[in-house]
Amino acid sequence: MEGRNWEELNTDCLVKVLERVGMESLILDVPFVCKSWYRASLNPECWKTLRFPVGIRDEPWMWVFDQFTDRFMDEYQLEKFSVTGFVKLLLTRSRRSAVTILLPAHCTSEALELVSNECPALKFLGMPFDLVQAHGELIPTLVSKWKDLQQLHLGSTRVCFKEILTEISSNCENFNGLSVSGYVGNEEASAITNLLPKIKYLWLRRNTTVPRESLQMILEGCKDLVLLDARNCFGFQAEDEEILKMASHIKTFMVEGSCLEDEDDYYEPISYKDACIDSDCGSD
Repeated sequence: MEGRNWEELNTDCLVKVLERVGMESLILDVPFVCKSWYRASLNPECWKTLRFPVGIRDEPWMWVFDQFTDRFMDEYQLEKFSVTGFVKLLLTRSRRSAVTILLPAHCTSEALELVSNECPALKFLGMPFDLVQAHGELIPTLVSKWKDLQQLHLGSTRVCFKEILTEISSNCENFNGLSVSGYVGNEEASAITNLLPKIKYLWLRRNTTVPRESLQMILEGCKDLVLLDARNCFGFQAEDEEILKMASHIKTFMVEGSCLEDEDDYYEPISYKDACIDSDCGSD
């Protein structure tokens, strides 16, 4: 049997394949296979999902090994790496068609502005802890521009949380899912229930502290929830019968591994491991 010539694969079929390979392969592998693959990789359909490597930064730390940045600089023969320049490159490739973006932890304010201006069709957005801590006051203004936003992950609730939800409530009529990490006390729970009462999907990420009273506020105030993921959280017991009864109307309610913990001992997670936006949800 003769071997297949992958260079002659129909371009439309090739684009469909490349849509699924991920950003790192599209940048570091696919363009160097052959000319036809390189041309296909420039199709904006390949860049509708932009999951940026978490650790990229303008000034690499001596004790942090960033394999992606090293390979990128080597492949493209660069002497310096710029987060803003890298974001701009991928936004140019997407040609304003990006619908899912998970931003790097050390994103610059300039890069955030670029995303705000060049991604009018954005539906799913992830912002890790370091980014929210550094640019939290800028986020509400940016969120107001994403009219089609459906789901948001915030790596921290410490900065402008209510202001961000206010802009979502006023400008994003299709919004249905929120993912948060860190701390969800009464103030944060009140913001969720008052500003997003019709929310359908709520992810309280691993190691998030959610006092029992705050969880009760959410269960009482968000009657349209079809999914509430509060696994491995602190502040309440997974076996709490009253909580389970209050959540009986929720189709998918997950609290496995959650337990009581001193609220003063909680920490804000900086890993992107559990910060994934579940873009399969709420796409209707």
